[in-house]
Amino acid sequence: MNKVNFFETDGMQAVPNVPNVPQTRTRTTGNKTLSAASGSLTGRKDLTASQDLSASKIAKQRFPRPKNIIILVNLLIIMVQAINAQSWNSATPPTLSSAGPHTVTISGTPSGTLNVPDNAAVAITGTVTNTTATMTLNIPANVTVFWQASITGSTESGVALVEIENDGTLVVSSQGTNVGSIVQTGAGRAITSQGDIEVSGDATVTAVSGVTIYAAAPNSRINVSGGTVSSDGSSAIYVREADCEVNVSGGTVSTNTSVAIFTYATGCTVNVSGTATVQATGAAQGNMTGIAIRTYGGSCAVTVSGGTVSANTGIAIDVGATRLLTSAVERYPTAQPAAVHLPQSIRVLLPLAERARYMHWAQADMQLIRRE
Repeated sequence: MNKVNFFETDGMQAVPNVPNVPQTRTRTTGNKTLSAASGSLTGRKDLTASQDLSASKIAKQRFPRPKNIIILVNLLIIMVQAINAQSWNSATPPTLSSAGPHTVTISGTPSGTLNVPDNAAVAITGTVTNTTATMTLNIPANVTVFWQASITGSTESGVALVEIENDGTLVVSSQGTNVGSIVQTGAGRAITSQGDIEVSGDATVTAVSGVTIYAAAPNSRINVSGGTVSSDGSSAIYVREADCEVNVSGGTVSTNTSVAIFTYATGCTVNVSGTATVQATGAAQGNMTGIAIRTYGGSCAVTVSGGTVSANTGIAIDVGATRLLTSAVERYPTAQPAAVHLPQSIRVLLPLAERARYMHWAQADMQLIRRE
């Protein structure tokens, strides 16, 4: 006699009773379907149409939906960020031992040197107020650190709140509710940098009586595409070494009574474009005050292809051997003249005083531009 194996068929036809092939059938008792396989008997309630598990529903149960995968990925990202979250609130900076990404949150009185690994991704957040200490960031070449923190403090003359060692880049920017700001309230600088500095978004970098951003190494670049870089009593951007470049394509770079952008070395370039504003807002009080852009040194160049360069009662652009003058005969001696490039579509705003209603260039190829 053939052996009979019972199992659930979910409504499928039973296998015909073929010789030497186990027969399959189901039988129902009350509201339960009894089924068996290999001689065992099990029971379950009948499934209604709404309870029926089709193949597609089973597949959805076995494999996560796309939105569930996205949630899992976001959770993993948060976990990684939490693992690499560091605090800097004393003279002992955190140790960053991997490429990250790292989030360093500052508070209290951070100082000392934060060594950033090669190829690392680092963002600095948090808030520090009334500090008198200097934070030093050692940023290797080809590495960018994003400053999205707020720091306010006072240091002595020549000392910065934030110092950049090495050839990397510090970007003072904003991310969501984190708006980068570095505010020097004393006689010192806001930033001293051997690398590159970028200011963007709604970021703010300011100083009261000292230099705001001091470029201390050759071949450095300072790029301002947004935000504010300003100093009340000194230069907003001061370049001390050769072959540096200052690019202002947006935002505002300003001084009250000093020089907004001052390059004091050879081979430097200043480029103003886009929606940028470079201005000296205060009254001129001598040869070194009330100047928007000044280059001192041979082979320098100032190019204005957009934006506005202006001075209230001082000088808009001073390029070494040739000045935008407050007097028709005033010259600044230097061995090698600089160059100024001004497309006809761009206006450099001069002081309104009668004696300063013109620009006079020593080079023969420069044209006289008069503000009516």
